[in-house]
Amino acid sequence: MIAFSGTVMSQELFTGIVMDSTKHVIKGAQVSLKNKNEVVAVYTTGADGVFSVKDLNPDSYDINIACVGYKTYNGKVNVGNGNFQFFTLTENVFDLNEITVTAHRPPKTTALGHIYYLSEKAKKSYNPFTALKEIPGIVSDDVNNSIKSADGKSLLILIDGVKVNSGIAPISPSQIESVEVQDVIEAKYIGDNVGKILNIHLRADCGAYQFVEADIRNDAPTYSGNSGIKFEVGNPKFSLFGSITPSYSHDNETDGCMESASADYKRTEMTHIKMGSRKVDYSALLKYKATDNDNFAVYFQGGIEKFKLNSGGEGSFINASGNETYSDSNRQEQLSRIFTGTLYHKHIFNKQSDIETYLTYSHNFNNLHNNVSQWYGNNEWNNLYDYDTKRSRFSQTTDYVWRINSKTSFSVGNSTEYTREAIGRNDNYDGNFLHRQVEEYIYTGLSGSLDRLRYMLSGGIDGVWSWSGKTFNRYFCPRLSASIGYDFKKYGSLFLSYKIDDKKPSITMLNPYVTTIDSIRISYGNPLLTPQTNHTIGLQYSINFKNRFYVTARTDYTLTKDIINDYAFMDNGVFNRTFINNGHYHFLTTSLMAMYNSNNLNALIHASHNVCYYTAQPAKKYFQFVASCSYDIGKFNISAMILYLNYDFAAISRTHYDRPISSTVSLTYRFSRQTQLTIGLEDWLGNVEVNTLTISDGYQMRAVSKAKTFRPFISFRWTLRKNDKRKIDINNNIMREREKSLDMRVK
Repeated sequence: MIAFSGTVMSQELFTGIVMDSTKHVIKGAQVSLKNKNEVVAVYTTGADGVFSVKDLNPDSYDINIACVGYKTYNGKVNVGNGNFQFFTLTENVFDLNEITVTAHRPPKTTALGHIYYLSEKAKKSYNPFTALKEIPGIVSDDVNNSIKSADGKSLLILIDGVKVNSGIAPISPSQIESVEVQDVIEAKYIGDNVGKILNIHLRADCGAYQFVEADIRNDAPTYSGNSGIKFEVGNPKFSLFGSITPSYSHDNETDGCMESASADYKRTEMTHIKMGSRKVDYSALLKYKATDNDNFAVYFQGGIEKFKLNSGGEGSFINASGNETYSDSNRQEQLSRIFTGTLYHKHIFNKQSDIETYLTYSHNFNNLHNNVSQWYGNNEWNNLYDYDTKRSRFSQTTDYVWRINSKTSFSVGNSTEYTREAIGRNDNYDGNFLHRQVEEYIYTGLSGSLDRLRYMLSGGIDGVWSWSGKTFNRYFCPRLSASIGYDFKKYGSLFLSYKIDDKKPSITMLNPYVTTIDSIRISYGNPLLTPQTNHTIGLQYSINFKNRFYVTARTDYTLTKDIINDYAFMDNGVFNRTFINNGHYHFLTTSLMAMYNSNNLNALIHASHNVCYYTAQPAKKYFQFVASCSYDIGKFNISAMILYLNYDFAAISRTHYDRPISSTVSLTYRFSRQTQLTIGLEDWLGNVEVNTLTISDGYQMRAVSKAKTFRPFISFRWTLRKNDKRKIDINNNIMREREKSLDMRVK
């Protein structure tokens, strides 16, 4: 239990390092020294696992080291031999009726959410996505190596608080010190449309390491598939990560029917759609630790995709002239390319303050070629368009944090962004559109704790100057995020949060030119749109029982002003659809999440009831349900996931789903820690039928579609990790001081 490497550094100073059985440092261990039954010193280890006791007389001392989840160490040390000493604590393991139970650290509460600690079983699982199945409110898929929030909110993944990272896959579960789930979003991230943050904290280790992973997945029959390889190699100074993932899909077929009716006509058709694509994604990340106080990273990401769609339909067209046959044909091709480069630098002034800077440039290109023909009896209508979209974006972000003390931190930062997007038609029609936008965002925040009380207040102002064609817009959007929480310890925790954010119109919404082709329906944007403002107040209660059963109840109310809505009208028999800022919108959601973890079982259920109120319309209600389950039987694992949504609403439309939107079941066999084979079935509860009804200004359209594909699949993955406990840490131990002070800034 204890390994010696000398005793003291001087006659008056005793220094030790506390580690676990895997040679990782232990933070928060209580160390006490006694001399002749009298306590002479009490100390708590920091993030580096080190403790130092000054002003000791050379003598023999009794030492006691205790930490939750570990066996208490009792022994003797001799002060006066001029060296330091290593102490190793072993995990607490109990044998209850032949069931082995390893002590599990309870979660911690912050004003943003909770910090969770993995069980010993999860740490030994080899696959980080398997380990993350234990985290409440997160749906982790270790078959496809994907992760998402159970409540459907957009999820931002940070590694030690840094957005520039090599992802989750290269992380060994034994590296993970803690996992932080943030339900309250600071002002820094509000503009990124982030709904939840998953922040994975890694242990501080050093040395050379290697990671290689290869995987392949295919549907049977082969409707789609992908393969890929990832690698990461490095040492305490340098690391290099790279990945390439080609994928394909073909013969994805969907059948449907569509009915459009106005006061002048009625058109019905039965449709058949076939789609396919080819895609390659790639990325590379170079990290360099120049000094103990300076970290650099260079990140590149890109991809290219070719997409094809063929569709055809047959039906009838009825108007004042009588009833005639109707048919159509659509041939669509798209080519997309994207490239993004990011430079990252973090400078650590001292343990109390640091600054980090991001510089990012991205370039997107898309060509959309669409050829549509429609036949009304013997009359033919044709249209062809060929759009090129080119978008360039440059952004700079600087963020400074000052940790005033162990419980309080202050942050300030800014973000500057310039976007240029040009949309041009390569055919004989007018439709060239140029959008330019400059955005400047300045924010600040203060966070801390008072005993069991947690608080956070952050806010900023976002200024936007945009030129959409010949239309100039200038507006300023305030942003605010505030939360207050109380930790009742074994009785759970309670949060109250308030947020002001904005949603800007997309560039597509601002484009005034027609972007669809149909003889009786057209869509286009509105360059006069301005952002909508959202005010959200939330109340959340969370509790866990013996670190196995977790329950979270939450309710949110959102008031949206100047909401961006669909707006439709009839003009000379043609249905026109665009967007306007129109009135207020109210949204109320109530949800319940329950999760259970045991040695072999991870099960999660999330259900929500939602009510939305559009201006001058009755309340619209819908229900959402998510369930996932993973069960280990020896080397086998059985997993299942269901996502169900009964309705979805917009201002002028309603969509109904007759069964789960997504349902997956799989069986995995692990030949070893490195190799696994999976067989499974997508949409095992059947393909969902999507029924959308649109009503506006005397016009009504009903569209029904249902995929035809049967989707069994097989996947194989091989992973190699060498010296994974020594992976480079781009931040160092200052990042981990957050956990001790429970401040709310995410670095």
